[in-house]
Amino acid sequence: MWVRPIGDFLVEEGLISQEQLAKALLKQREYRSLKVGQILLRTGAVTSAQLDDVVASQGQDLADKTRGVRRKIGEIMIEKGYISASQLTAALEQQVRLARMRLGEILVELGYISRERLEEVIQRQLESVGDDVTRLVT
Repeated sequence: MWVRPIGDFLVEEGLISQEQLAKALLKQREYRSLKVGQILLRTGAVTSAQLDDVVASQGQDLADKTRGVRRKIGEIMIEKGYISASQLTAALEQQVRLARMRLGEILVELGYISRERLEEVIQRQLESVGDDVTRLVT
């Protein structure tokens, strides 16, 4: 499934110019481990808050395209305002390093959410799966 690149969102929102995006893409070729958003943040082209907003918009765009598919716990938490997009990114990066640990547990361990909040979101996620199943059989 194709999701519009973050650079397109930033240009569309008027936060950066096409020229700034082109320069960031060239820099990304040089530093393959960096994402375009990280490059733009480091160069001062966007603020952390602006990047968080655009990442959330990009996530919503993806969510709109995947309706009917089980919602990811991180998406639910961002939608509810429990965590920011940058907190989710940090937790996902941590999850790569700790392959056996679930995202929700990492979010609790990092202090981004409480255990009670995690349980609430898991319950919401399970309910949405039940709703999807009900729609399929009725």
